[in-house]
Amino acid sequence: MRFLLGLIAVFVAASSAPAAETTSAQRPDIKIGIILPLSGDVAFQGTDCQTGISLLKKDLSHRHLAFRYNFIIEDDQMVNAQTALATQKLIHTDKVDVLIPANSGPCATAKPFCVRAQVPMIASLASDQSIADGGYCFTNAAKVDKQALLYIQTAKKLDYKRLGILYVYHQGANAVHQSIIRYAKEYGMEIVADEHFIPGERDFRTLWLRIKEKQPDLMLVLAFDPECGIIWKHYKQMGITTPLSSIEWLACTTTLPEINGAWQIGSAYGIYKTGFYERVKKEAPKTDFVLYSAFAYDSVNIVINAYEEWAKTHASGKPTGKEIAALIHQLPYEGALGKITVDKQGVIDSDVGLWIVEKGELKPVDLQELKTKLGK
Repeated sequence: MRFLLGLIAVFVAASSAPAAETTSAQRPDIKIGIILPLSGDVAFQGTDCQTGISLLKKDLSHRHLAFRYNFIIEDDQMVNAQTALATQKLIHTDKVDVLIPANSGPCATAKPFCVRAQVPMIASLASDQSIADGGYCFTNAAKVDKQALLYIQTAKKLDYKRLGILYVYHQGANAVHQSIIRYAKEYGMEIVADEHFIPGERDFRTLWLRIKEKQPDLMLVLAFDPECGIIWKHYKQMGITTPLSSIEWLACTTTLPEINGAWQIGSAYGIYKTGFYERVKKEAPKTDFVLYSAFAYDSVNIVINAYEEWAKTHASGKPTGKEIAALIHQLPYEGALGKITVDKQGVIDSDVGLWIVEKGELKPVDLQELKTKLGK
């Protein structure tokens, strides 16, 4: 495993809170462990998350902080075994105070280590909301049921009746799939094809053939790269013309230029309202997916806000993991994603909406715009 280890940011500032006159230089440092896929098939995701962290670093340099924050970043390539190694190193060797991994599989792998060590964890970009436990563990991804419901409602309004599903057997995708099945039944949408594959699959022609025989009028695809790229390739090779759609996973591929016209229900819809999208495109124009930058920015900033809130009533020392977890549950927050909520389970939720692929980019649309673009 290749670890990318470094203290990428140390912030020092005097606290402006009256009850916490001790300066950050006199307090213990707060270590925040971050696990991202910085190499491998989805390295673009980790790179875009780093963009969000870099922007947060700039913003923190203008704040009067009670604590100094050290960020220690590890690369897990989105491979669960490597996540386990990185998590143990961060908790037991680096003694991090908080852990922020990314994606459902790695976050589920990290969870038991965090629970045993009583280290708060924000599972960024984790669609599997069973990871959130009402205690130390949170998820920061739009609620799956909300996305699935909007997807089925949108498909119905677009007059689709026969849905085909192709999804990777993966914790996050499984959660979305289960929710889609439930709402499709509730809203009377027929699922005529329902196929899954194991990560690492490289030939989708047989699956596409089975799906094609069932004649769906809309396809829901849930997959990551590199499988995404191969799915699109075989889709075209076999002459399939069924419209493509997704929930979140169009933001998990670098093959967007090839799939113009595909649409999805996706999170980070608030990045346009908050101005975060424009900021990223101006300050980091090579960023592929601004939504990853936004989730990374907010996941880390939520933690920092909790520590700074605690310092307002404590003149020295640092809080326990339990105290920080309690504050994350309680504190209002509005950031790159807009206004967020945290429920009792610890699910951090934000706005979702409609997106379409145009000129190789995901762009937000409303329902009427989507109908027009799809010729509906």
